[in-house]
Amino acid sequence: VKQADMRRGVSEVFVNLARRNQVLLHRQLTLLDAMERRTENSDELADLFRLDHLTTRMRRHAEGLVILSGAAPSRQWRKPIQLMDVVRAAVAEVEDYERIEVRRLARIGVGGPAVADLTHLIAELLENATVFSPP
Repeated sequence: VKQADMRRGVSEVFVNLARRNQVLLHRQLTLLDAMERRTENSDELADLFRLDHLTTRMRRHAEGLVILSGAAPSRQWRKPIQLMDVVRAAVAEVEDYERIEVRRLARIGVGGPAVADLTHLIAELLENATVFSPP
C-alpha cells in the first residue's frame, strides 16, 4: 500500500510538471502564431515556422509524459474531427515531417474524445518510421 501511494505521488508530480509545461507551450504557440501573422519578411517567417514546429514537438513530448503518468491529455475536442485533419496534426508533430506524404484518406470523422490520443499515437508511429527508415 505504501509503495502504491508513493508511485501515485510520483505520478502526480510528473502530471503536474507536464501540465505546467503544456500551459507554457500553449502560450508560446499563441505568441508564435501572432508573430507569424504579423511578419512580412520571408526569412523571419521561416525562422518562426521552425520555432513553431519545435514548440509543437515539445508539446507532444509533454503530452506523452501526461499519458505515461496515467492521466488524460489536456487537449480535447467535443465534436468529431476529420481523419485527414487528425493525420495532418500528427505529421506536424514529427521532427522530419517533410519526409511524410499524406495521401487520400477515407472521409470519416474521429470522435472528439479520441482525437488527442489518436493524434499522439499516429505522431509517435510516424516519428518512429522517419527515425528508423532511410532518408
